[in-house]
Amino acid sequence: IMAEYVPVIEGLAVSRMAAANIKAGQALAISSGGVSPAPASAASFVGFAGFDAKVGDIVTYYRGGVQRGVASGSIAAGALVACADGGAVAPTANASVAIGISANAAAAGQTVELEMIR
Repeated sequence: IMAEYVPVIEGLAVSRMAAANIKAGQALAISSGGVSPAPASAASFVGFAGFDAKVGDIVTYYRGGVQRGVASGSIAAGALVACADGGAVAPTANASVAIGISANAAAAGQTVELEMIR
């Protein structure tokens, strides 16, 4: 996870209250009290955190465009990608929870560029 995050191609920047501690670059989801790191297959995914934030801070997240996520495991280029636990991303065969399409292959802990579809 990175200290500061900048999208590859910026989509929309939105700010909300952090409902949990957040690290820059984590996938975020709406949760009670604001946004928090997205759980696996989160239907409430909203974007990627722009910077570290503590509970109660206002955090900016980026949605749409081309974003970067951290792979929770191996991801092939061209794979559909969904949220994974801890705000990471993982390949999925379930289009209903997919958030993007990987533009490159990545191993666990590596950065993957995502053409956002949600």
